[in-house]
Amino acid sequence: MRHWLGRLSFSFIIIGAVLLWECYQILSGRIVGVPTWRVGLYLAGALCALVVGALGIRQRHRP
Repeated sequence: MRHWLGRLSFSFIIIGAVLLWECYQILSGRIVGVPTWRVGLYLAGALCALVVGALGIRQRHRP
């Protein structure tokens, strides 16, 4: 499991960044008609993805 966590860490960071970008687009008004609960769900998903990505980077660079 740790091997895959280290291997997929950059992918999790990209997913978190995309979710944060979508939240920015919605909150800035560029995308309309999106329910507010979806913004919270995107933020929670982005937080989880970034945390898992950071843990993967730590695992990958562990001696």
